[in-house]
Amino acid sequence: MKMKPLMALLAVLSFTACGNDRQYEVYPDLVRQWETSSNVYLTAQNHPHGWGRADCYRCHVQRNIHMKDWTSDQSVDWLLPIAREANESECKTCHDTNGVQP
Repeated sequence: MKMKPLMALLAVLSFTACGNDRQYEVYPDLVRQWETSSNVYLTAQNHPHGWGRADCYRCHVQRNIHMKDWTSDQSVDWLLPIAREANESECKTCHDTNGVQP
């Protein structure tokens, strides 16, 4: 009987974390990487908490990614509509495999 209240509490807590309404996501390591090597590939060093995971949208709020042009090359203008409709398998087009094996 004590499990029901605990499960309800856990469900409420997990739902409050979902749908975070941040204005945009900031990744300074990727910005520096773009500035020095013109790529935004994910590595174990610049993406340690998500390295090796294929479920990008478990951590990243899809409607909040690619909202600000951190690269100053106007890529956000064409990237934003694509990011809104993309599925997770398309992230690797720009960010490489993220350590996920095929």
